[in-house]
Amino acid sequence: MSNKLTPPDGARSAERSPAHDPRGLGWFLGLGMVGLVLLLTGLIWDAVLHARNPELAHQEGLFTLSNPGHLLLLLGIVTVAAGMVGAAWNALGRTTDPRRSRLARRALLLSVALTTTVSVAALNWAASAESAARAHGAGHVHTPDHDEASPHEHATGSCQPTPAQRTAASKLVADTRRGLARFADLRSALAAGYAPHHHAREAIKHYFNPAYVTDGRVLDPTRPEGLMYASTDRGPVAVAAVYVMNRAGEPGKAVGGCLTHWHTHDNLCSTDPANGMITGLHAPGRPCPPGQVPWAAPPMLHTWMIDVPGGPFAHNFSASAVFHRLRAVPRPSSG
Repeated sequence: MSNKLTPPDGARSAERSPAHDPRGLGWFLGLGMVGLVLLLTGLIWDAVLHARNPELAHQEGLFTLSNPGHLLLLLGIVTVAAGMVGAAWNALGRTTDPRRSRLARRALLLSVALTTTVSVAALNWAASAESAARAHGAGHVHTPDHDEASPHEHATGSCQPTPAQRTAASKLVADTRRGLARFADLRSALAAGYAPHHHAREAIKHYFNPAYVTDGRVLDPTRPEGLMYASTDRGPVAVAAVYVMNRAGEPGKAVGGCLTHWHTHDNLCSTDPANGMITGLHAPGRPCPPGQVPWAAPPMLHTWMIDVPGGPFAHNFSASAVFHRLRAVPRPSSG
């Protein structure tokens, strides 16, 4: 006669159940550890690539999987998530109360679905914002403070304006300042027909008036084609006017000689280019947003209402310098 007690059928069944098998829990934890190794390897690989080529930060996005580091990061995140969810699922099945086990597993599935949805939405938003920022930066360089020109660079460098050109430049700034007085409140500009050139969040945002872009006037301080507002903690503040020539390829009117430096953009899009509508941006080598076409922008001239490095007509600027001058905290606006 055997002295071993034979367990009830239910107990045998429980022992054979995969949900109660500790080896299953160990397998999922091992999968999570593999994912962690992939994730850390991806981080190191990506850091090495960026150290060797700092320009990568401006050339790739969140989902640039041609970067092996990004690919390993993605695989690591997915593998860690699968291992942790699998381990939790296995552990939740070890309770002796089947009803409580089912409720706990449903809660786990719901939380995973909710977290995944929020994560995908956040990544899509971040990718869109990054793409818009890269498109904006491709045509408009915001240089670091220490690389910017000093206010006297034009006069002491290769640029040697005549007295008449200095006078004309000073007059344009003064006239522009008077003209912008009626647009000190962004609501007044919107009521006059100005609209943001795209809707990504920005600390300094451009607004253009299509009626003024196509009216044939040039350097009219009462009707500047564009305005620039700094989005601060105390609301939008008008900081500059943007003058636009009539046609692409047309030389800008150098009323101040080399002081009034015109620049161009090659990343603007429009839903109605014939009427001067600027409605979006495109990244280098990428198409315009759906329903928009590339807009061949005429030369543009910034005229600043505040002191910025590079002088009142600087087109390379840093947002930090603008907010330092305003003594304000940025609050990026989507327009």
